[in-house]
Amino acid sequence: MDAATYTSRIIKSFADLRASEWNALDGAYHPFLRYEFFLSLEQNGNLNHASGWDCRLVCLFDKHNGSDRLIAAMPMFLKDHSWAEFVFDWAWANSYAQHGIAYYPKLVVTTPYTPASARKCLTHPQLGQEYLASKLIQTAMDHAKHEAVSSLHALFLTDTEQVIWQEHGLLKRIDVQFHWQNRWQDKQDACFDDFLARMTSSKRKKIRQERRSIQKQHVDLKIQKANEIDPELWQDIYQCYANTFLLRGQTPYFSKELFLDLANSMGEQMPIIQAFQNNLLLGTAICFQSNEVLYGRYWGKMADINNLHFETCFYQTIDYALHQKLKHIEPGTGGTHKLRRGFEPTLTTSMHWIAHEGFRDAIADHLQREHKAILEYKEDAKGHLPFKQK
Repeated sequence: MDAATYTSRIIKSFADLRASEWNALDGAYHPFLRYEFFLSLEQNGNLNHASGWDCRLVCLFDKHNGSDRLIAAMPMFLKDHSWAEFVFDWAWANSYAQHGIAYYPKLVVTTPYTPASARKCLTHPQLGQEYLASKLIQTAMDHAKHEAVSSLHALFLTDTEQVIWQEHGLLKRIDVQFHWQNRWQDKQDACFDDFLARMTSSKRKKIRQERRSIQKQHVDLKIQKANEIDPELWQDIYQCYANTFLLRGQTPYFSKELFLDLANSMGEQMPIIQAFQNNLLLGTAICFQSNEVLYGRYWGKMADINNLHFETCFYQTIDYALHQKLKHIEPGTGGTHKLRRGFEPTLTTSMHWIAHEGFRDAIADHLQREHKAILEYKEDAKGHLPFKQK
């Protein structure tokens, strides 16, 4: 593809793009990369200047039947803080401040508010993926330099994309999440007992006890897609979500209206796990689903029920993934308690361009030492998994 055949632009609103063209790009069916997801965030005040998430969408267009056609896109945002990114650079920002240098604003390529590994360079399925991805990255870097921001960060990249980013000279950073791997995709009628059979006797017994305790407390579990849920129930579902923030003295990121918008526009990709006792909602896990992965995103509760979190967020999602024959579950960041429930340490990758030469060298040195420590942590974590030794 010749450079003369396309133009690059930085678009500042999803409303200025066509949903049909965005969703036609490879990678856009991922729930957190769908046009509907981004537009709902924007229309509900989560992608704007006030939220600190200003859209700077990197787009490539060609001419098709006399008009511009979107052939590649990358979600990029101008940010004046580091909240809701889940790749933590607060120490970098503090170090800049101590030296009297502004760290914000910065540019971030990511799925907003969401620590999910996925393609960030979305490309036309009939055109060169690697070529277009490289052009998107170069356009982003050119914009970063033109706007004189401190840095450009690309978060939660796939293995394929991180290689392309690295070719542009960015610094690599790794971290660990705990993912559940479905090793029974090829087995007909795979069930939770197949998963438990991999464990040592004591770990298997512990999980069965936790699940039985839910039954003894007369808790009923139900999974529905978001677009199937009675609208009246959404107030309670939202209250569960909000409680997770309110209990920590924080303001919820999202409004009930955002979830209702998502339920209406892409609810088929939103399994909602609900726990009831005496027909009253006790807790929920709001999940999202791609063709291969289940993403556990928002847990919340109305009351304290022993083991409810484990049942709702872990065991029900495993049952669901087995039934749907999904490849794995990404339950988000943190939580070493996931280890003994069979969620395996998995590396995540981000890439970082630092404008200031002195800080770039210092951060590169820090990342080398951090890289070694993260790999050691991952190996140590594997030793705490509940599975039988081979």
